[in-house]
Amino acid sequence: GQVSVFVRNITERKRAETELQEAKEYAEKLVESANAMVMVLDAEGQIRVFNKAAEEITGYTRAEMLGRNWFEVAVPKDRYPHIWNEFLRIQKQSFPSEFENPIVTKDGRERIISWRNSEIRKDGGARGTISFGRDVTDSKRAEEALRASYDLLKLAQRAANAGTWGWDLSTGTL
Repeated sequence: GQVSVFVRNITERKRAETELQEAKEYAEKLVESANAMVMVLDAEGQIRVFNKAAEEITGYTRAEMLGRNWFEVAVPKDRYPHIWNEFLRIQKQSFPSEFENPIVTKDGRERIISWRNSEIRKDGGARGTISFGRDVTDSKRAEEALRASYDLLKLAQRAANAGTWGWDLSTGTL
């Protein structure tokens, strides 16, 4: 007929849990509101995080992309096998901090994305990457147009320097 009562103060643990939850929500809001693509890929290339900017650039929704292989959906292995092979290779070494590659959007357009990457490592091995991407397609196209204009100008200069022409205004002849 005895009653035993055990009391433990869990105030500190509850406060730590609340702070951890608030920090998690804050980080999620930062990722979601970023004006760049934010993606987390696991070691198999499956998408674990896909923010609103990524949705806008690719045309895919988060629900359509989470858990899918990035390289099969947006960087098709059949069109860009070197990108998939590079992803597999660098897992054994280290991810480049910056690179550019083409992607294919949901509506079939090709875009060029400039990436900044950080490895996610655990126990000495690569577990994936967190990547921040910026669509540089328009600036790449502008660079190409400028380069083509420059090449045309150089060609025109060479043609102009190929010979000297004179026009006799009094006779109307060369």
